Amino acid sequence: MTAKQTLQRIKNIPNEIFSLLWFANGEYENYHPKADQIESYICEPSLIDVTAEVSMPTSAVPPLDYSPSYENLLPEQRYKYLTWLTDISQSIDIGYAFIFHYGLVRHIMYGDDEKAFKVMAKLLICHENRSFRSYSTNAMFVFMMKHKRWDLLHKIDLDYIGDVRLALLISVLVSKHLSAKVILRAHKLFGFSNRKYIKSHPEIFEAELQAEIINRYGEDRCPVYEQVSNIDDKFCILLSNRSLNANDRTHWVPNVAELPILKSEVPALLKIAHENTKRKLSAR
Repeated sequence: MTAKQTLQRIKNIPNEIFSLLWFANGEYENYHPKADQIESYICEPSLIDVTAEVSMPTSAVPPLDYSPSYENLLPEQRYKYLTWLTDISQSIDIGYAFIFHYGLVRHIMYGDDEKAFKVMAKLLICHENRSFRSYSTNAMFVFMMKHKRWDLLHKIDLDYIGDVRLALLISVLVSKHLSAKVILRAHKLFGFSNRKYIKSHPEIFEAELQAEIINRYGEDRCPVYEQVSNIDDKFCILLSNRSLNANDRTHWVPNVAELPILKSEVPALLKIAHENTKRKLSAR
């Protein structure tokens, strides 16, 4: 495929997506990072070189390597990627979605972050890979922190979050409560190590935990009224794009599990749920 044909293929990409791409050269060149935005000479992995060879596949296209970049793609893989960009809802090897995602992350930090956020939210619906969803929710949360847009927290499904500490934090920020499901997922953070029934009968354990929460608080979730801004203990949210400056790639946020009230009450809730689960199973 000639450079002219490649450019024509790029022009077929919808403007919503095209406007979020990074180009190294040609008429669309827009990648001019400042020196402090480059780390260890790692080039932006989504960067498109319009002169790089692109070929229509004549046989099966080899799978992508771990942590792919546009630069390192085979010509046939570039064709597949550029074709996918015309409809990002299409199912595809997750590595291609990651290449585009890396560019969105750069926008979150240095570019059109609002548009990138909206497209990330769409990608979450279309691609079920756990790692992809986890890194996407990290980036979306960083956007919310930058702009104090806590009204957008509902855009993040807690099931997509890889780090349970972030799930706890978002739960508290959204509703000032923790559900039985989130507490059960985070049980290790609260020092609860007896996982016998959590592993063998998770549904019964969760139901018993829910019942104890209602018994203790008179509502179906555990209330959390302390201000998270007062928490000294922090954990790191990591963005996926390794070409970002280290300070922009890592973001430190409060560890809700260290709230004194939760450190005392949640283990007690889990212990009672454990005993009640044991009793219920023994009665069978």
